[in-house]
Amino acid sequence: GITNLAISRAFTWLLSDSMQAVKMDPLLSGLSRFRQAVRDSVEAGRVPRLSPSVVVTRLSMKKLPQSMGMSVKSTQVLQPGMLVISSLPGSDEATAAAGILAAKLRGQVMEFVKPGICVLADVEAQDDEVMEAVSKAHAVLVVLSLGSLRSPQQLQVILHTQKAAGAVEVVPILTSSFRFPDRTFYEQELRPVYAHAAALSEALRCFFKHIAVGLATDASDHVLDAQCRDVAGRIPKDKANSSVISLSSILPVNSLLKVKKIVTFCTTSESQDPQPVGIGRRQQVEHERRADDSDEAFN
Repeated sequence: GITNLAISRAFTWLLSDSMQAVKMDPLLSGLSRFRQAVRDSVEAGRVPRLSPSVVVTRLSMKKLPQSMGMSVKSTQVLQPGMLVISSLPGSDEATAAAGILAAKLRGQVMEFVKPGICVLADVEAQDDEVMEAVSKAHAVLVVLSLGSLRSPQQLQVILHTQKAAGAVEVVPILTSSFRFPDRTFYEQELRPVYAHAAALSEALRCFFKHIAVGLATDASDHVLDAQCRDVAGRIPKDKANSSVISLSSILPVNSLLKVKKIVTFCTTSESQDPQPVGIGRRQQVEHERRADDSDEAFN
């Protein structure tokens, strides 16, 4: 069997300087962090065993005009009709998922999404400019990860897609760390914070009626290809044919996100424990049942 001495030696090697590692630049954000890490590794002549997310980002870099001499700062311009990918700001897991989607979907959707793909993690713009692009997007992919439902930007994206009834197709993308909100989330985290918690709750329930697609960033390239094909199949070729669930309570987005008071969360309804992404649809069914049970709490 495995001895304590063997375990000790393994950890000593793992934490030593001889262990090759990809170091992320803390001063960079978005996909630039991954691009810089890959560039540094290639230029140093050491190509460590990279995760699928970094490999896909590297492949994506080869398609860029400046290749290894590219700037690490994003120059992406927001345009109407883009395929917009929203992810949790500051989350490497979510950014990696967005990068995988952008790299693998590019060749599948560019024929009918002429303005291109916009990864919001790479955009430096005012909130109103970002949300205008979301409202006028061809489709919006919302990458859901741990903390997504506490992100003001991702909540805004979700609300704008639901308010743009029939105009924007939205596809939830599940990563392994995301948990669908339960009654505790709606009652203890949403209700005390937002003045219009009932309307916001309705908007989120409408959003979660869209069937989600799982994306396992640690899976093999073949699995990622299959999952991204599923995502591509959900993106309409004709934007006018999009089908989005309408909200019965139409309030301005800024009103829906009006904060009642500042709350510091000590607990989370989104479990830290990862789960198999493949059970996403069963999660959604369970979430809808819980959401129906909590309706009376807001009425």
